[in-house]
Amino acid sequence: MLNAIRKAYLGDKGKSSLSGMQLQKETVALTWDNFLSKKWQPQAEQWFSEKMPTRSAMIRFNNQIYYDFFDKSYMAQGNLLIGKNKYLYEEVYVRRYCNPYNDIYTDEMVEQWADNIQRIADFFKKNGKEFIYIITPSKAGHFSEYLPGYYLCDSPQKRPNYLAAVTALKKRNVVFIDSSELLLSQKESYPFLLFPEGGTHWTSLGAALTLQEILKKIRGKDAMLSTPLHITYTTDNKPEGTDRDLLSLANLITSRKEYIVPVLTMKKEYDTHRQPSKRLAIVGDSFSLNIMDILGEQNLFKQVDFYYYYQIMYYRLINGHKETIQNPEQQPELYQGLWAADIVFLFENEQALASDIKYTEYLLKAIEDKS
Repeated sequence: MLNAIRKAYLGDKGKSSLSGMQLQKETVALTWDNFLSKKWQPQAEQWFSEKMPTRSAMIRFNNQIYYDFFDKSYMAQGNLLIGKNKYLYEEVYVRRYCNPYNDIYTDEMVEQWADNIQRIADFFKKNGKEFIYIITPSKAGHFSEYLPGYYLCDSPQKRPNYLAAVTALKKRNVVFIDSSELLLSQKESYPFLLFPEGGTHWTSLGAALTLQEILKKIRGKDAMLSTPLHITYTTDNKPEGTDRDLLSLANLITSRKEYIVPVLTMKKEYDTHRQPSKRLAIVGDSFSLNIMDILGEQNLFKQVDFYYYYQIMYYRLINGHKETIQNPEQQPELYQGLWAADIVFLFENEQALASDIKYTEYLLKAIEDKS
């Protein structure tokens, strides 16, 4: 799934016939030992299967039948759910929202997670940095009315990790923004525009509304940051990139449906001749990518260093120019951007709160090593 998201964001320069994550397996050399032990043959079978001229068409045809008549998909390892009105969801988000197995997040688990966020915040504050923790929303929580009718979602304890985590954060001295609550409060004002029907992430409009709230939290007298973002947009019925990432993963012949998505038309509200003075570092997940797009257009910061899942990918923005480096943990010097920043944002999605998502642990470990 991460490969598909990166492809939607960066662009698909080597477009393959079918979208989605390709499982990489170690190549088995053709030797007598491997041939006689039959270790080589499965690799050959897979190669011939993928190179069959009709393979792509057959898969898309089969997917279309299941999509049109049964609201079912076997793509993305079975994690793609087709809801009412053909709204698409990732199963993990629906599972965390519906809590069909009545999972319990103990006070000890949640308090330990919140203590870790407090430690991260305290480190940056101690070093003179602004730190803001941002909870990003889940499509399952925002558009719960379109969840698949067959999915067990009658638990009285919906969103247990999210609700417990927000309660724990409110008891601590952490500056945070609950974008899940924010966008739900804006749902009537922007119907169908904050999450796309065929995507798993918020739209650029949802990201812009959140960034607007983030900038309000930043202290200081920097005119470039204190001026509110003036959000303007048009609409289009040709979704691209992350606005159709799940629809692309469905690998259909045709979706037979167009849906409306917002297209930002924001203008810079400050003196464009004035150079930004602050450096920003972001540690976050795929929801942060739309934030990066807006920051690249608005040029609010002198430099932006973005650590995607802390160690999977690194992006640097300077004067609107974006540089991308994979596996930044192999180049420790890249993390100097994190320690040199004036402002630090940490993004986590509501479905991942107090869970086994590791990138906040990687950040905390790096902080402990540095302290």
